Amino acid sequence: QDTRAHSVPLLVLIFSTEANGARRQEQHRTWLNHDWRDAAGEPVPWRYAYVIGRRGGAAAATVPPDELVGDRLHLGRVEDTYLGLVHKTLEALRWAAASVSFEALLKTDDDSIAHVSRLWAWRGR
Repeated sequence: QDTRAHSVPLLVLIFSTEANGARRQEQHRTWLNHDWRDAAGEPVPWRYAYVIGRRGGAAAATVPPDELVGDRLHLGRVEDTYLGLVHKTLEALRWAAASVSFEALLKTDDDSIAHVSRLWAWRGR
């Protein structure tokens, strides 16, 4: 099975937690649903995924290793804590490299806004 079946020029990984549903809803209401265009007026070819670790205290054996469900990437090997942030970042990058063919990757957080058109233009410089 080809694990890199997904191909997208610009991949945006948005770090979140299960508890931050309101932030994700606000992002969906605003910049995630914006019709981002390049300088020529063409749609920017991009995809995003929320990256969520397992809840603190949950046993790793009870959670699938990695699972992409809708727009959420659940990383089962990483506890979603501040101290686990480095591990969460490394696991998200490992998943992206193994699962998605991309030209550029942005790691951001659920309390941030990305101007996808400007990011796409910057990548071409």
